[in-house]
Amino acid sequence: MPAMVQGLAEDAGKTTSYDSQIGIGAPLQWNYNNHETSQGTPYVDAFPAGNHNTLIITEAVPLQNHLSYSDTYDYANNFYSYAKSNNNSNPVKFYLYETWHCINSGIPSEEPNAENGCAWDNSANSTTLWHPRLLADFPLWSGIVTSVRDDNPTDTEIWMVPAGQAFYNLTTEINDGNVPGIAAVTELFADDIHLTNAGNYFVACVMYATVYGESPVGLTQSINNQWGSAFTDMPTTAQALVMQEIAWETVTDLTPWTGVSVTVPVEWAQNTEAEVLNNKVKISFAAAHQINNAHFEIEHSLDGRTFKPIGKILGEEDLISERWYEFIHRNPTPGRNFYRVKQVDDDGKYTYGNITSVVYDARQTMIYPNPVNGELTVDSPSEDMMFLYNQLGQELLRKSLVKGINKVDMAGLNSGVYFARFGNGTVERMVKE
Repeated sequence: MPAMVQGLAEDAGKTTSYDSQIGIGAPLQWNYNNHETSQGTPYVDAFPAGNHNTLIITEAVPLQNHLSYSDTYDYANNFYSYAKSNNNSNPVKFYLYETWHCINSGIPSEEPNAENGCAWDNSANSTTLWHPRLLADFPLWSGIVTSVRDDNPTDTEIWMVPAGQAFYNLTTEINDGNVPGIAAVTELFADDIHLTNAGNYFVACVMYATVYGESPVGLTQSINNQWGSAFTDMPTTAQALVMQEIAWETVTDLTPWTGVSVTVPVEWAQNTEAEVLNNKVKISFAAAHQINNAHFEIEHSLDGRTFKPIGKILGEEDLISERWYEFIHRNPTPGRNFYRVKQVDDDGKYTYGNITSVVYDARQTMIYPNPVNGELTVDSPSEDMMFLYNQLGQELLRKSLVKGINKVDMAGLNSGVYFARFGNGTVERMVKE
């Protein structure tokens, strides 16, 4: 998980490092008192160097059991107090990482003499199914944060990484069919509680958004692990975008617990669109309510992952009304081209719009004569569809095209300007005399 967060941060241009102490399945009490036998870097070695500005801890599950019998509230504060007092006088931000119980929560076991739901879990919420239980357990997690705040009344950087609430929102979207290629949230789990790499990527987006206070939308899903090898079985570009958006929405919806609020310098009024036009690609988008917006950067990619800037459009410092912007990519590459718009505000912070794509065929459809009077010739490089529109955007004609020469009767149309759109994304402007 930390390696994925680091990968996101580096993709955003940040320099970062981390240490981690891991006591698998163990409560905070055990991790605090037995740090010398845990995996990774013990907290007593990490903090005295003064190289860290953030502490993230989590409690084991079943949560209620540890709240009752493992002194969770005290040991959460013990970790924070140690970090504050042993960090070379540097300030430390505290985060509680909210997790979840096993996905079998509330499901009776079919095996004889087997425990129902999650192992060793007999708390009040143990009979609640996993999805609604994420909401039911939230007061338990937030109660830990409240306790640490109460113990440190003058400290203002005590927060939560709301991964459980983010999973509630992601599961809702999956159940509604809004996450492409994922039919059930169980596909993001390697077993009844541990995540796949794709699931860990989602949590990394939540953690990045919380700790850095920035949207992860548009960041890479091509990340290396701590040994320098690429993580496998990561989400697709489309899946990653949904995860990034849900992570950011969750974090900013829970401002009292995350400290992250949204002051949006730009409201994306319309999604970014791309279309082939006269052997070039036109990228268009609309923005509204621009506040301290420095500029837009148009970025291009051939794989939908690695983007490079190809142009810049100045923004508006203060503009309430909606405004359309256009940019012409004069040298697209044959094949599929991906585009996105990066909005940069005056202090350097930025957000990304959606990713769009278009197929550019160097063997473009040709139409002639232009202007046309009677019959229009359409030379198509492949089987295609042609849609003819007037200047009001009204569809007047649609015609199936064969590869090669096609004839279209234009005699019955009034004189004026028309637009022919083809299935491959090409748009041609023509004049009827």
